[in-house]
This record gives sequence, structure tokens and C-alpha cells, in this order.
Amino acid sequence: MGATVWLFNIKPENWEGCVNGPPSLDVHDGHIGYPWHGLSSHISYVADRLQPGDTAIVRKSEHGVVGVWTVEATAPVADQDHHQWKDDYAHFVYCRPLVREFDEPLDDTAFIDGDEFAKFVRAANALDPEYVERYITHLLADVDLPDNVRRILELDREMAREARALNGDIGQGGEGGGRTTASGTIRNYTVETVEVSAGFRDRVLSRYDDQCLLTELEGSPFVTLSHIVPRAETVEVAEHPDNVLILNWLHHQAFDAGLFTLDGDQRLHVHPEFEAQTEFFEETLVRRDGERVQFPDRASVGEEFLKERNAGLEWW
Repeated sequence: MGATVWLFNIKPENWEGCVNGPPSLDVHDGHIGYPWHGLSSHISYVADRLQPGDTAIVRKSEHGVVGVWTVEATAPVADQDHHQWKDDYAHFVYCRPLVREFDEPLDDTAFIDGDEFAKFVRAANALDPEYVERYITHLLADVDLPDNVRRILELDREMAREARALNGDIGQGGEGGGRTTASGTIRNYTVETVEVSAGFRDRVLSRYDDQCLLTELEGSPFVTLSHIVPRAETVEVAEHPDNVLILNWLHHQAFDAGLFTLDGDQRLHVHPEFEAQTEFFEETLVRRDGERVQFPDRASVGEEFLKERNAGLEWW
């Protein structure tokens, strides 16, 4: 489960080639035998947004939802002979099957009302939180899923629900654009554009034993790097190990939205107006307000970074 849930549309004539993986060519490295997808030139820009661990709900066009995969990697197409599909493609999306293929496709109308499906006709569509919840609710109800897949989808749905709440869409009486509280408006979560190196990411994950600081979630696709001082604003410390925490995607989003923070004594502080929409946030944040967080032995956090962050929080 990554930051985004995607809807992949695959043409029926390409389905067998997609679900069975790329042809046995050296250029595909270790991806042979696993599902993959192709992005043509007009949609290839989304390759930059697809991240390892992102969930992909897979639809065979004109048939319905047929599987659930997870994104593993993307790569530009160097030679059109490197795939067996009928069209030209600009990027490959290599995946792993959570459920490779359902026994029977699920009816599209169970997910989207009326003619709204016209919104989702592209090869790869990033679903907004409302549609993440719709799709996953039906998947959990209508498909016999393995327990580990069910857990991933349930957490994706939890993230979608909290994302809607953070943006003022659930129980806030507003029209989105941020949650308004007595202390002001909490800024929306935004994806930073400054990338960190894979080596830095791996080193920090190792320091945290590849586990979220605040929950028991661990490993890909659950955990991610969360910057204390935003990397886009202070590029020079984007790869400072004391300027990042390891959090799961949901807590990462809440941290970026200013719903909780840490002080110099590593105690957890939750926004006084924050109302958790799920038991997950209630247990891991709200009830722990004031608790000192235990860091792994090899991990540390920069007090100067926390001080700079907290100075910008209107409720601090």
C-alpha cells in the first residue's frame, strides 16, 4: 500500500500478455512471470507518480474489475519489440500480483454510479479518496481475498477516509480545501517534488528497522520517509538523517498536514481540535497525546528540525 491507489484499464486483446508478464528478454530483468502494464505516450507522464507499493485495481475494459496488483517499478520503453502488445508504449509498469486474476470479473456499476466511468478510461488513473473507498468496499465484500491482501486494502481504505477528513470532506461541513478548526486551517497534504536518493532511503529505513515509528506496520509497501522540515523548502537538508521519520503512509499524511508533532523530548503532541475518523488514528495518535515516543537505538531526530517545524504550527 503506497500513497496512491490506481485504476488500471487493460484492453482485452492485451490481457493475456499483461497478466502473464513480459517476454523473456534480458531487458526486463527479474520481472519475468509477473503482471505488467503499458503506458502510451499520451499518458506516460503518470509513470513519475507511480511508486513502489502503490495498489492497482485492475480492470479489463468492457469486462469489469479482474484483479488487484501492487506497483513494483516503472521503466521507459527502449524498443517496441520488447513487448507483445498491439500498440506503441512509452513506459512499462512492472507489478506483483496481490490477486493476479479473479475467477469472475466484478461489475463496474457496483463501483461507479451512472455515466461517471468516463472519468476513468485512461490506462492508469489515480483514484481520489471517495473512489478508493467505493472500490475497496466492494472488493472486500464481493471477493474471497487472502488475509494479507484484505489487510492491505483495509488500510488503503482507512487512508482514503482520513484523507477525506483532512481535506474537509467528511463531517466537517465544508467543501474541502483544508480542515478548519478553532485554531485556524490545517494545510492540506501535498506531495513534495524534491526526490531523495535510493541509498539515503535505504539507510534511514535500516536505522528504523524498516518499521513505522508509531505503529507496528513494517516493510514495503507500508512505510515511507516523512520529512520534518519539508524537503522542497530546505533542499540542503533533504538527505539529513535527523530530518526524517519513518512512518506509514497514513501517519505521514497526518504529519504533513500538521495534525501531530513531536517536541524536543520526543513526546507526541496531537492537534487539540483533531477528531479521528477511524479507530486506527484514535489508538495510535489521540490516546497517545503526551506520550514519549521510543526511537530505535540507531535512529535519532534533530531537535533543531523539530523546533523549526513546530514554530510553523498555529496551534503549538
